[in-house]
Amino acid sequence: MFFADVPGGIEADGRVLVCSATDLVRAAECPWATVRILDEKLGRVPRLPVPEDPMLERTARLGDRHEAEVLAELRERYGPYQPPDAGAPGAGCTRWSRRDR
Repeated sequence: MFFADVPGGIEADGRVLVCSATDLVRAAECPWATVRILDEKLGRVPRLPVPEDPMLERTARLGDRHEAEVLAELRERYGPYQPPDAGAPGAGCTRWSRRDR
């Protein structure tokens, strides 16, 4: 879970909350844990101490590297994300098919 700057975003400060699949699973399992993490990200509560876990750290680094590689491939293929004008008719609706690949 992190905040991303989106030019022309509908949020007042131009940032949007981005959730990963892990964040969505956590929210389904325990909504309170998700709210707690969001409060930490917003600076509303102090961050809880987390014990060191070398295997988890390595797994996280490998996952981050993989996500960065996939994101770079998607940006190369489709270009940078351009959010639609929120007030435009059909905003947010796109048509996609195998021909578009």
